[in-house]
Amino acid sequence: MMQRTCLVLLLVCLISCGQAPPVPQDHFYRLTPSAAAVEKRRLTEEPIYVSGFFAEGLYNDRALLFTTDTQGSEVQQHHYAFWYTSPPRLLRDYLVQYLRNADVSPLIMGDTGTSEKLRISGRVIEFVRHQASSESTADVTLELRMETADHELPLLLRQYRASVDINGTEMSAVITAFNQAVDRIYGEFLVDLGTALRAP
Repeated sequence: MMQRTCLVLLLVCLISCGQAPPVPQDHFYRLTPSAAAVEKRRLTEEPIYVSGFFAEGLYNDRALLFTTDTQGSEVQQHHYAFWYTSPPRLLRDYLVQYLRNADVSPLIMGDTGTSEKLRISGRVIEFVRHQASSESTADVTLELRMETADHELPLLLRQYRASVDINGTEMSAVITAFNQAVDRIYGEFLVDLGTALRAP
């Protein structure tokens, strides 16, 4: 009788182990052009080359980052939620598309050009979700630079920052907020770009 009871318990354990919950699926996200059309503004007839963005540490990984402390001193990675490529490449490729949509130049390429052409580069300073008990935001800070061999100093060098409230708990709401923050930054950069290119 005791042997039979032990066998039954063993079978129950084996069956329960065989029905472990499924492993969560990885999800991959990207930035998408805003539904609102970007204003067309031809700024130059020269080709523009957008070189790769620079980033340090975790900003080179694809996992979405978040922080829960008020100072943002501890940064963590979301499990199972990833950008489809690393943030430096993601943000560079999106800037290329953004400038093309705005028609700022007849040719905009996502690589380094010759020394005579206009070059844009960037640095990722912050690209993180701030989570708090009462609110959650997507915070983006980028340093963007435009330079040419004709000038010793950059024609434009500025840090841009945007913080957008995340309306909802779903990851789709998080991505939408990041998209809006980047659009806001690139919109400001486009205005500054026009000013810099008109300067003597």
